[in-house]
Amino acid sequence: MTQVLSGAGVAAAQTMVAPTRAVAPPAPPVYRAPTPYYDYEEPPRGRSIWPWLLALGLIIAAAAAGWFLYMKVQDQLNSNKPIAVPDVVLLQRGLAVRKIEQAGLKALVQTAPSDTVHSGQVASQNPPGGGTLGKGSPVTLIVSTGLPQVTVPTVVGQSVTDAVAALAHLGLTPKINRIFSGEQPDTVTAQQPAAGDRVTTNTVIHINVSRGAKPVQVPDVTGQPYANAKSYLTGQGFVVGRVEVQSDTAAAGVVVLEDPPQGTSVSKGSTITLSVSKGPATTQIPDVRTQNEADASSVLQGAGLNVAVIYTQVTDPSQDGVVISQDPAPGADAKSGEVVTINVGQLSGGSPGGGGGNGNGNGTTTTTATP
Repeated sequence: MTQVLSGAGVAAAQTMVAPTRAVAPPAPPVYRAPTPYYDYEEPPRGRSIWPWLLALGLIIAAAAAGWFLYMKVQDQLNSNKPIAVPDVVLLQRGLAVRKIEQAGLKALVQTAPSDTVHSGQVASQNPPGGGTLGKGSPVTLIVSTGLPQVTVPTVVGQSVTDAVAALAHLGLTPKINRIFSGEQPDTVTAQQPAAGDRVTTNTVIHINVSRGAKPVQVPDVTGQPYANAKSYLTGQGFVVGRVEVQSDTAAAGVVVLEDPPQGTSVSKGSTITLSVSKGPATTQIPDVRTQNEADASSVLQGAGLNVAVIYTQVTDPSQDGVVISQDPAPGADAKSGEVVTINVGQLSGGSPGGGGGNGNGNGTTTTTATP
């Protein structure tokens, strides 16, 4: 611009836009003396309480939030903290439940019969006492309802063996009372408690067992004819049996023995066996003719008979010392001890048993021999 104003480069300047008027540099600021400051206080006015209330509310809210957070953390810690499980076995149900709940656990109660724990007491628990669980965990308590109950079966009419087995199978205790009865011996005639009743196991069941009819004494019918003895015993309620025996003292058909013996106590309906005499024992007389005296006597004595010898004078030497005849005749029945007489030949002039003279002047001699 200075150049343009001074005329330099006129040719070039002719083509330029008319130059703008030169602007004078700004004048330096005029110094002015500082205006004196006068402090002015406005009249005091009342301050608002709301900021303080708001601040207090924020502090309380923060404290509440902190306490809530603290409690949540504590609850979480407590919920995860292990709790010792109390041992409540054999305690009454109510007390056991309280102890479980006071420990911070949950009691679950179930019932079941027990052979060893009284009704209303805790028979077992799961988990058992002494272990640990988280807070609020369940503990199952099994509370006893007492002994198990069963239905009494019918045993009347059964044999005592079957009845005892049936009762014992159900855990019942049979007690046998034997009584006289018209029922068959060893048969159950009554029971108490009655069939169908509900009782606990180990209950005593009384059963009456027949001993048969009431015993009576066996009457004495020995020495009576069998027909009379049988009629009397049958009238007394006995059954009569019969066996026949030999008797040398009682006639045939007479009772000589009874079994059981007279005076024995037996039940009515028992069997009384009567031994009835067949009479004295008999034997068939053997034939001893043509035998010598010694052999004949031996045979007869061996048959239980007594021997009487008669010597008869004979003239035939072959008949000397030989049995010529006998009485009773051979083959006849004779009682034990009956006498059989044998007639033994003796040559004239001989002695008895050895021939020769007759020894009594009439030609006969008699001797008797016993077995």
